[in-house]
Amino acid sequence: MNRILTSIIFSLFLSIGFAQNGKLISKKLVDISKTPIWNRISQDNELKPNFEHLKKLEFYFITYESDGLKVKGLLVEPKKDGKYPVVIFNRGGNRDFGKLTVASLIMYTSKLAEQGYVIIGSNYREKDEFGGAEINDVLNLTETVKEIEKADSNCIGMFGWSRGGMMTYLSLQKSDKIKTAIVGNGASDLFDTTKFRPKMETNVFAECIPDYWNNKESELKKRSVIYWADELDKQ
Repeated sequence: MNRILTSIIFSLFLSIGFAQNGKLISKKLVDISKTPIWNRISQDNELKPNFEHLKKLEFYFITYESDGLKVKGLLVEPKKDGKYPVVIFNRGGNRDFGKLTVASLIMYTSKLAEQGYVIIGSNYREKDEFGGAEINDVLNLTETVKEIEKADSNCIGMFGWSRGGMMTYLSLQKSDKIKTAIVGNGASDLFDTTKFRPKMETNVFAECIPDYWNNKESELKKRSVIYWADELDKQ
């Protein structure tokens, strides 16, 4: 009897824990005039003509739950009321290099947001496995957007740049919730990357991917879409 009760409690604990994946913990409005990029996009404290579209947008710092961790990200949405399709933006880089900022969202995604899209992106968990467990930090955003009033959670696209391209391929392998995807400059074969960019292997792969040298072949294949392109969501 005690064993059955313990099993039930454990099952409930797991279901409650996983139900929190994607839960929006905080959403904080950003004053872009107080961010480092302001001096580049403004003159005499007014937006330059090329950045006038930013007046139609609002930027937010967000924190959400993923696998029991608090993960930080950013959000851009049109100021105008409405329900907008979502684009999950997967940043490049690793660890703190290439970290998603207001500046990177302005440069990469603000023109898209102005056309009527909600853009959301993750900075991934602190322990970056470069395409390992932190892929869940991307996938769980499909739940986070359900709590964003202006986001149409039934219409989600994805845009990945560089390392974010790899994250996009992995997302399409593991989820059927992405309606369309764009990859820019994304690696599809990490074995090639080790040949042409050997420092990527020693300074990134070996440092980020758990037990890399003992499992190099299997771990690189897991992250290289050319080996499992047939597993991508056909829709």
